[in-house]
Amino acid sequence: SSTLLSRGDKPYAQQAKFAAAKAFEPDAVILMLGTNDTKPKNYEHIADFAKELTSLCDEISAWNSKPKFLLALPAPVIGEGNFGIDNGRLEAGVIPAIRQVALEKKLLIVDMNAAERSMAKDSPHFVNSQGFANDFIKNDPKYVALVLFDHVINDWRDVIRHKVNVPTAIFSGEYSNNLASQRWMAPVIPNATLYIYTKAEQGDHFLMFKNPIKFTTDLHSFLER
Repeated sequence: SSTLLSRGDKPYAQQAKFAAAKAFEPDAVILMLGTNDTKPKNYEHIADFAKELTSLCDEISAWNSKPKFLLALPAPVIGEGNFGIDNGRLEAGVIPAIRQVALEKKLLIVDMNAAERSMAKDSPHFVNSQGFANDFIKNDPKYVALVLFDHVINDWRDVIRHKVNVPTAIFSGEYSNNLASQRWMAPVIPNATLYIYTKAEQGDHFLMFKNPIKFTTDLHSFLER
């Protein structure tokens, strides 16, 4: 229920939980604030959001533990939000400010919209694949977390640049926050082909499950070269 904005109704930096987080001396911090800043009275100060987020990032980066740092884009507000929380204001003011700060400070972004896309039952193919996965694939959350942490925290550009030396199909889409990195990979990997799916083509992290006919057609065409 906290806000990033110091003039919001419950500033996070003034809460006991913020002090407790600092005392914990974390190795990594994922900061996700902004949803409550879309309340009408809080949003009056949205012009301060980027500046105050920058200050908070600087403060956390100076903690004794020198944590790795990521910014999270808040999850979409579905329907009419409580207390005036609004998805339109989230997309118009909060998310662009978070992206701006992440770009300026060269911070990684965690996109909670990907979680929303994973829950969107907007493709019968995806519903079928999810049902199969739920019935037959058992994941250990502990090891999944370790893999994801390793994937997010490390910089893999040297591996991609020097180790991947075979023709590679790269699939991405307009929903993906990683599209810029995949555009970078395409000319770096020898004989790579980049496939970018539009939003209408279910171009998100789950494109192979949501649009399997196009995906398998494109992949088959690539493999037949």
